[in-house]
Amino acid sequence: MTTASLDNVKNITQNKRYKKDDWAEVRTVLEERLEQLADLDGATKRTEYYQREQLARWVETAMEKSGNKCDAIDLLKREIPFTHCYPQLVTALLSAREREEARSGQTVLIASPWITMKAINDDDLAMLVTAAVGQRGAQVWVVVDRELSTRRPEHRGREALEILRQAGATICAVNNMHNKTLISGPSEITEGSFNWLSAQRQRGDRFIRYEASWRIAGASAAGAVQSALDEFAKLGVPLCVSGTAELIAT
Repeated sequence: MTTASLDNVKNITQNKRYKKDDWAEVRTVLEERLEQLADLDGATKRTEYYQREQLARWVETAMEKSGNKCDAIDLLKREIPFTHCYPQLVTALLSAREREEARSGQTVLIASPWITMKAINDDDLAMLVTAAVGQRGAQVWVVVDRELSTRRPEHRGREALEILRQAGATICAVNNMHNKTLISGPSEITEGSFNWLSAQRQRGDRFIRYEASWRIAGASAAGAVQSALDEFAKLGVPLCVSGTAELIAT
């Protein structure tokens, strides 16, 4: 196989005649192409993201077909800052039976317009955030409405947000947000009427109401998760920031 024959990469990745040695050669050439691409940043055009994402997937395919699934997992880890390929990484880890690692380092997002100290204490949420961030390496986002979250002083919203920030969560207050969303990694999302950070938890309380939520999990949830993340990004949640994100003050 020659380098020139790699001009139509899509056809090659679908060719069933190639053996492991052929795929190893394909991998070498595609990796060189991937290294030549400029690093992506916030100003990068969508077409450039797409090109890098597609090329990385072809490299992943070549690695797997040449018998190097572990290398494919390492590739996906390296590409996360550029193309945010969390769903592909989790799928690869699960395929390799690395279930614990598949659950670590994921993005957890809790969106609720209101927040109260009572709800935070009832669910021991600060402790759960600390465990998710410190023990599993998760990135936890808490998204609230800028006005509603602090409108009533008796709810102690500012204090609750500060406690969650100290526990390791990234706090983001946005305008005109009424979502009640819970995202746990790239393949699980729950949407409904329940206010995750403020609803009453105690049965018999005079303010308790019937609530209903839909939970989508598994491979079919990836599209819904990505769509929700895109919507939150439009609201101003800087989800593309890797590592410790900027705290948006309330």
